[in-house]
Amino acid sequence: VSPSWELWAGHCCRVSAAARIFLLRVRVVPLANLRAAKRHLERTGNIPRTAEPEAVLIHLHDIAAVFVSVLAWLFIGFSTGFALHKVPVRHFDHDTWLTRPRSFEDGGSFYQRRLRIRSWKDRLPEKGDLFPDGFSKRHIINRSTEHLERFMAETRRAETVHWLNLSAGPLFLIWCRPLLGAFMILFGICAHLPFVMVQRYNRERLSRLLRRRSATS
Repeated sequence: VSPSWELWAGHCCRVSAAARIFLLRVRVVPLANLRAAKRHLERTGNIPRTAEPEAVLIHLHDIAAVFVSVLAWLFIGFSTGFALHKVPVRHFDHDTWLTRPRSFEDGGSFYQRRLRIRSWKDRLPEKGDLFPDGFSKRHIINRSTEHLERFMAETRRAETVHWLNLSAGPLFLIWCRPLLGAFMILFGICAHLPFVMVQRYNRERLSRLLRRRSATS
């Protein structure tokens, strides 16, 4: 039976007799058949499956990627903290869309009722005074209205810093493989979300105190 794809003998007129005999026996295989054969071999395990390239802009070994990620987290943390430290406090004397209370928080009660925040919030590090002229939020040292309002403003500043750090997680996909990048995103959420909750809980408590003080004055 003649094959469906053959080289015409007339094409072989300028080659040697031995070459003509060889070429006359050559059967041209369509490209689609080659691809089907390759898929069959891959399924049967006779040849290794070709690895698909991963969507990473900068290719690093996992150990190097982790090392770069640690440095990146430190840089992001210090740079955002320092940048917002330089912003005048008057920019944080009111709530924005980001920092305004949400209904589910129930005046801060949600964090105590569901998360028992009082049992662990003081165990978190407080670095509000890390930079010169910073404001520590570890303790309320003055119960004057001015100090409490400043304290609330500093909780907004701190919350904004932690939101910025948390949102930086997807940047790590530039040099981390998808699985490692997902871990870095999860790490950012777990590392910064507790600080966000503490700032919001403390601010709601201070807000209630100031409202009561205003109502009785």
